Amino acid sequence: MNTKFVNPYNFISLGNECKRKSFDDYINNKELLTGYIECELENLTPIFIPNTTNEDAFTDNEKYKSYDFFSYDDIHNQKRTSKYSEPVIPASEIRGVIRAAYEALTDSCMSTIDDSGVLSKRTTIPAKPGLLKKENGEWKLYKAERLMIKVKDCSIDNAKNFKNILSKYNEGDKIYFKRGIEYKNYRIHTVSEISDSNISGYEEGYIHFGEEFIKKHHESIFKLGEMIHDIEITEDDIKKIDALITIYNDLNKDNNDTKYKKFNELLTSKDFENGRRVLPVYYSVYKKDDKSYVYFSPACIGREVFTNKLSDILKSQGGYQPCSSRENLCEACALFGFTGNGSENNALASRLRFTDAKIKNKKTRNEDYYDEICILPELASPKISATEFYLERPYDDKGKTYDMWNYDYAFNWVYQNKIEQFDKYIPKIRGRKFYWHSEKVKFVNEQNERNCKVRPLKKNNVFSFRVYFDAITEDELNKLVWILNIGDSNNMNCHKIGRGKPIGFGTIKIRINKIIKRDISFGGDTISYVLNEYKIDLKQNRPFDYNKKNVQEFLKITDFEKAPRNIDYPIGEDKTKPDGRNSKASHQWFIGNKQIGYGHKDVKIKASGTKPIIYKTLPYILDSDITLNKLYKERD
Repeated sequence: MNTKFVNPYNFISLGNECKRKSFDDYINNKELLTGYIECELENLTPIFIPNTTNEDAFTDNEKYKSYDFFSYDDIHNQKRTSKYSEPVIPASEIRGVIRAAYEALTDSCMSTIDDSGVLSKRTTIPAKPGLLKKENGEWKLYKAERLMIKVKDCSIDNAKNFKNILSKYNEGDKIYFKRGIEYKNYRIHTVSEISDSNISGYEEGYIHFGEEFIKKHHESIFKLGEMIHDIEITEDDIKKIDALITIYNDLNKDNNDTKYKKFNELLTSKDFENGRRVLPVYYSVYKKDDKSYVYFSPACIGREVFTNKLSDILKSQGGYQPCSSRENLCEACALFGFTGNGSENNALASRLRFTDAKIKNKKTRNEDYYDEICILPELASPKISATEFYLERPYDDKGKTYDMWNYDYAFNWVYQNKIEQFDKYIPKIRGRKFYWHSEKVKFVNEQNERNCKVRPLKKNNVFSFRVYFDAITEDELNKLVWILNIGDSNNMNCHKIGRGKPIGFGTIKIRINKIIKRDISFGGDTISYVLNEYKIDLKQNRPFDYNKKNVQEFLKITDFEKAPRNIDYPIGEDKTKPDGRNSKASHQWFIGNKQIGYGHKDVKIKASGTKPIIYKTLPYILDSDITLNKLYKERD
């Protein structure tokens, strides 16, 4: 059994600093070149770029997506099973690939990060119950005692079942209850009676409905405790709760009965905003620089929305956040242009123009360009919340690593949910995401709502395209030429393009056929433009330092000839539940990677589990061993 795999993607390291200067400083007092580069592109594996004018090209079920390959044809409302168009690779796809490489090799900014969303991650530390309320225009948090109110048969046979009675209540409703027995060893009391009225001997509480899951047998009542005075709660904290609920609802968009929708209704209600209602929440707190930061969630063990954004982390990590001013530009933005945050006066037009790549090796029949229609596997995970892959593992001043880390804080697990926080922690991202090449293409047999059916392009088709350049420096041209070829035309360093990169699609080799430079010719009283071939010795053209870490990483991950043979997303399997839903899935690996604990065999997880600790992180590109172990949870 092969227990090793190489993750489909890895990260090219950031340098110490993203160096910037004004646009004028890039071009002043330098000879500027104008012309074009004539290129050909060969796909060494199947590739796929969708024609989005039709999202059900091969299916009749509107819930299932299917796409034909990109072409100039409008295929709206067409069934494409027996129809074929001449393939085209759009200029925007090629441009995006070349810009990403240019940014990585020139230590430029990370221009394409999405900073509009929030960073979040599921936590392994149980949060505390609390009640959130607005008083005199300020948000206040109160401690709460959680009590369990039975809604399904369970081991507490003598506890009353309140399932039918609770159906008339909403999230956060005030209720009066009588305390029941203590549940097992958890020191949590059950509820024996409830009432809408304040009856002698009853206590006051607020109902909280959690999300449904298979083994759930209780809802909660939160009893008001003392106010927490040393935590300042801001409007941003409230907005983060709303953002978190949006994430939960997106994850459960197929479930119209999700309880968190009721939670969101209370959160966004005027009664809550005006202080007439309280919101039951779970909260956790961490401290940094003598300031307390609070995280709210509707679940005891749920997700946390972080304070940091990607741009904050990149700014502190050498200033790699996207450029925002033409007076302070990285190399890539100076050449490829940037939008200037929507300001036309601050934006900069690109000095490059890519054309669409059109087929060069023409075939008699269009259908001969294509492979059979296939179903791509779901390619949505893992996401940026997988901090064991996307973030650097933190170490303290003495070189000691920490058990867990995320985009805001790092900590060691001590005992019984107690943690030791790393006060000097500064999150650092691993770098720029690139995919390994692979010749092993993977498909699935059944379509569902999370994958898609496509018609990919056969390998070894050849296209031609041009890159027009206008007023660029010799250094910029040399770098652009090197990146297009990745060195010279004869090596096997290749780019990746289009969809399906994790499963073996997308490998392309670009070769430069010639470079044409536009020169000015003076003849008598006339000025004319003359096109002359511009010679660059591709074998001698080395505009980058091959000793630099990022260059070495780029050359290794783009080498198609030496591509890993065991590319796969992380696979974990819970063998204690062989018939369970998703018992063999990518997320099982990430669950298992926190349960192994030091000293255990890599491939076996104790079913009883250990303290949560990130065991393995993603290897680095230049490591001699870039593999990870598949993980299997077995009975003791």
